[in-house]
Amino acid sequence: MTDIAERRAQVLHILPTLGMAGAEHVAAYLLRRLAPRFDMAAVSLYARGDSPIEKSLAQSGIPLRHLGKHVGFDPRMFRAIERALAGFRPDIVHTHLYVLPYVVPAFLRWRPRVWIHTVHTLAEHETDRMRRYLQFVLFRMTTVPVAVSEAVAESLERRYKLGPVIIIRNGICVTESRRSSAERARWRRAEGFDEQDIIVTSVGRLDVPKNPLLLIRAFAELSAPRIRLVLIGQGPLREQVVREAERLHIVGRLHLLGERDDIPLCLAGSDIFALASDWEGSPLSVMEAMASGLPVICTAVGGVPELIRSGTEGILVPPGDCGALRDAIRRLVESAPLRASMGRAAQARAEAEFDVTRMVEAYGELYSRLLAGRGAPGAAYAAHA
Repeated sequence: MTDIAERRAQVLHILPTLGMAGAEHVAAYLLRRLAPRFDMAAVSLYARGDSPIEKSLAQSGIPLRHLGKHVGFDPRMFRAIERALAGFRPDIVHTHLYVLPYVVPAFLRWRPRVWIHTVHTLAEHETDRMRRYLQFVLFRMTTVPVAVSEAVAESLERRYKLGPVIIIRNGICVTESRRSSAERARWRRAEGFDEQDIIVTSVGRLDVPKNPLLLIRAFAELSAPRIRLVLIGQGPLREQVVREAERLHIVGRLHLLGERDDIPLCLAGSDIFALASDWEGSPLSVMEAMASGLPVICTAVGGVPELIRSGTEGILVPPGDCGALRDAIRRLVESAPLRASMGRAAQARAEAEFDVTRMVEAYGELYSRLLAGRGAPGAAYAAHA
């Protein structure tokens, strides 16, 4: 067999899907930008979805495989992932989200040199209790956990009794978020908004963790007629969101745009970004909003306080507090100078700290270090006494 030092290492990312959520964007950045250094490939458990991420990876020449998973537990995935590893023969397996248990049998058979698992949210919310028992063992024996924020690292150390966990912060392509005033005006006209409208935008899956219903209820308590609430994303709570908007009589001021592949333009056309999440890891949508020059209103959960200094780049509020969320929106709606100053500060911080290059370089260095046998599970991740 050819020695790893004599060829490019092969890296295989395994995710549930290659849709448009944050973990998928992180994986796509790594797949495309580390391709000059490593042979990169990706496996999606579910069938092809024809998402912009899938298209961009295909255009970049990244090998993709879709396994056609059924909803719920699907034992066929054990064999399907084993075939994928047999075909790619990766040196590094890099998993995301809840796929980790499906990978164990294939990993034990084919024995890649390194297994990395990025944890994108707080440990207690990543998976169910049975899978956490499995991860408790894997994080000591085979799998190197990587946290996307200090809050996620602390949750891993607490939940799994680990020593210091590697932190690699998420990043975004900051330059993609820069849009001109002309583009802003065109987007608003195309979407049917007047220049006088104040647009509060939220980007995220319409699901329990993001708590879109709280944002709708807070918004409904504001009476200014020129305020518009824009929700970008799909999810299982969509019908409930519509019913709640009807109950609160804000249907005419609520705009559900669904999934979009022009998020930078949507943000450029907006005035305020808001996120009412009950838990988070390190949301890319917040970084993208900041890079677009928007002041951010967000619940102080997970890694969000590591991104925003309340009173400087935006306003942080307690999770679940409808009144605080309402008051924060009202404060920014009523003060254009405050929106402008916070927006400038947010953009400056995004440009200084959130560019994706840092994240990509950190993962590239981690791949090389682990392949060289430095930092493997065991002593470096020993349990707390």
